[in-house]
Amino acid sequence: AVNGSAGSQGFGGFNSAGVGNFGDIFDIFFGQGGQPGGRAVERGDDLRVDVDLTLEEVQSGTERNVRYSRLESCDLCAGNGSKPGTTPETCKSCNGSGVVRHMQQTILGTFQSTSPCTKCRGEGRVITSPCTQCNGKGLVRKTRERVVPIRAGVDNGNRMRVPGEGDAGARGGQSGDLYVFIHVKEHDYFERDGNDIFCELPVSIVKAAIGGKLNVRTLTGEEEITLPEGTQPGARQRLKEKGIPDINGRGRGDQIVVISVQVPTKLSMEQKVMLQQFAESTGETVEIPEKKGFFSSIFNK
Repeated sequence: AVNGSAGSQGFGGFNSAGVGNFGDIFDIFFGQGGQPGGRAVERGDDLRVDVDLTLEEVQSGTERNVRYSRLESCDLCAGNGSKPGTTPETCKSCNGSGVVRHMQQTILGTFQSTSPCTKCRGEGRVITSPCTQCNGKGLVRKTRERVVPIRAGVDNGNRMRVPGEGDAGARGGQSGDLYVFIHVKEHDYFERDGNDIFCELPVSIVKAAIGGKLNVRTLTGEEEITLPEGTQPGARQRLKEKGIPDINGRGRGDQIVVISVQVPTKLSMEQKVMLQQFAESTGETVEIPEKKGFFSSIFNK
């Protein structure tokens, strides 16, 4: 859990004329802060859940049913920590203030300091009959589920905030938030760079030389592209707006298709002769190496 922090508060108790009550100022400097009974509220902790997404889900947006455990106000004692039918008693050590004052004599005079009451632990009250469900804490842990919508265009490491779905605050304090952390799985075909996606399209050396139409896989299906005649290895084609939507709604990325020319590794003699003839037609001389057996190579030596 990520601890939340309440916002800072200024001095209280001043009227419109700007003149404050001296007792209020005294309490602020010595830690009571004007809280009746010394029971300062505490904001609940923030919680975290992790969600795995595919690139297709990132492209379209989706939703997830998340399951998490959080602290909630005890429904048996209504969050006060006391057994039903009983109420907490005011602490006699601090008279319900939650703090005790100490007087100290120094060479500069008498100084007064405060510290949390050890008997009530700063609560200002003592629970004599604890609630059997929450053991006097006023909070119980429960498992919750909820559907979280996930916006299109999220990226690995992004987090989404769900206000008020964290742990309940102590003594009636504000609940924390739930944070959903995004993890995008690696894709078997596409690679993401910002809002653009890249893919490699293997084509034969013949198709690269002659050109023609090809089907390319996209995140939403197949798209037809035209391969120019004489396409070189590493050439790129851009499919406009076939990438990832911008998470803030500012357009959509592109898909970059990188051409990978595949050179054959095994050719028949007939195919070699055809390539030799093609080379000769362009003015290039190519000799087909003879394939010799093991014994013939020894005798030649």
